[in-house]
Amino acid sequence: MDVPISGPILIEKGEQLAQELGHTDCKLSGGWLDRFKQRHGIVFKTMSGEAASAKDIDTSEWEETLQKILADYSPRDIFNADETG
Repeated sequence: MDVPISGPILIEKGEQLAQELGHTDCKLSGGWLDRFKQRHGIVFKTMSGEAASAKDIDTSEWEETLQKILADYSPRDIFNADETG
């Protein structure tokens, strides 16, 4: 599963989990993050291509807009041309 996540997000979620477990004084560091990543085989990679260029958008709003646009066309007149060659 290719879910983008960063070090600060992992630290924040770790601190939230510690709070829920009753560890109110937990403050995680970069060293903790490094050891956690090593222990669990986590590697941060740079995203590229479509995944990197995608913006956070309201997909339901886009789907409605797309349906309105496509309503004027026959399915046989709609082509996918995002990659060629």
